[in-house]
Amino acid sequence: AHGAGPRLSAALSYLSGCHGLSKRGVEEISANLFAAPMSLGTVVNLEQEMSAALAAPHQEALAAVQAAEVKHADETSWKQRAKLCWLWTAATATVAAFIIHGKRSALGLTALLGMEIHGILCSDRWGVYGRVPPERRQVCWAHLKRDFQKIVDGDGASRFVGRRGLRLVKEVFAAWHAFQEGRVTRTQLQANMEPLEIRMERVFLEGALLGDDKKVAAFCENMLALEPALWTFVRVEGVEPTNNFMERL
Repeated sequence: AHGAGPRLSAALSYLSGCHGLSKRGVEEISANLFAAPMSLGTVVNLEQEMSAALAAPHQEALAAVQAAEVKHADETSWKQRAKLCWLWTAATATVAAFIIHGKRSALGLTALLGMEIHGILCSDRWGVYGRVPPERRQVCWAHLKRDFQKIVDGDGASRFVGRRGLRLVKEVFAAWHAFQEGRVTRTQLQANMEPLEIRMERVFLEGALLGDDKKVAAFCENMLALEPALWTFVRVEGVEPTNNFMERL
């Protein structure tokens, strides 16, 4: 028995787990801030107890996002004992689940969402998410906007792709915001998006076939392969055109 109550145990574990404080730092905070001196061994024991207590809720959160019909996913670098790892996250409107994994690969995604990924996945275009067919994906338009801007800034012969793309992104977001604000129905949204889908496909086709920039051509070819994943938000309730929700989490 260590004598620390549930609130102190939770506070110290939070500082250690979420803010990366060292065990020595947690020991000092416990003594100086909470007037509860404890040994380094006790700090370790508290961490282990908290991990055990959270194991079942963590599994419940993972199961919830894995079973969800629509979920967002992302990954970012994370230091674990000075070693580069990856913080993988999946979330719905009500549940977020995090895991730390050593790989930014299919192994990390499997640990997060399982071998068989269910439902619609909203993400960026990192290659590992390609295991989900485009028809069950929504790729991020905010990332696409940045890519178009890079093409314009590159000032190459294929910059027409970036200019046209940015104009279309602006129109897509305007139509989406009108829907969000209740000014148009989903049926009207779909009708408004249909000509934009056709124009966007033409941009990618011309960029792939007519431009003389290999990188831009490869980008356009990749987007043509992912084209269904651009427009899932138009037809499916609960899907957004960007992954900003996940990135904020």
